[in-house]
Amino acid sequence: MKKKLLIFPVIFFVFSLILFSCAYKADKSKKSIEFVKNLKSYSCDCVITLENDRQMLEYNCKQYYHRKIGGRIDIDENRILIYKSDKIYVTDLKSGIKYTLDKDFDTIYKISMVGEYVGLMYTNEEVKTSLKNIDGMEYTIIELLIPGMNRNLYKGKMYINNRDSLPEKLEILDANNKEKVRITYKQFNPNIELDDKLFNVE
Repeated sequence: MKKKLLIFPVIFFVFSLILFSCAYKADKSKKSIEFVKNLKSYSCDCVITLENDRQMLEYNCKQYYHRKIGGRIDIDENRILIYKSDKIYVTDLKSGIKYTLDKDFDTIYKISMVGEYVGLMYTNEEVKTSLKNIDGMEYTIIELLIPGMNRNLYKGKMYINNRDSLPEKLEILDANNKEKVRITYKQFNPNIELDDKLFNVE
């Protein structure tokens, strides 16, 4: 009889631990998502890897983003892309030529900016979130469909490290769930003061 009486407190204790653990993880996940959604600005290094049936291409980039001004991507030492309003202002650093494109002309570089991905979270009806443990580190994954008819850029998965609430990776998958683009974020500096001259298109 005493053994039976002891079992109930143990079960209750274990059950409470499980509930607490789930609530704690959900709270950390929610905190990470809210932090990313409320980013006012950031700078970071990133590596953009493109993969197709024939080859794999890799670009080392520097990103700057300001919610009220726009975004900037320095691609290797070849080009600078500045995103303002509905335009992309391109500077070819080797030739010195400057030209302007419609914002919809580019998908890959544009969506590599965390601010652009966050924007999709507000307009996309099929946003899914999940938790995943990778090498002892807990991540919140934000998954959504990418607008447009491109079956090679069908779905995105952003990995946010729950330790510091910073994005570490964005995977772009095709309609068959195969990875086509991978963006790895490094040296991510959130909510920093950025010089307006970085976004100067003159």
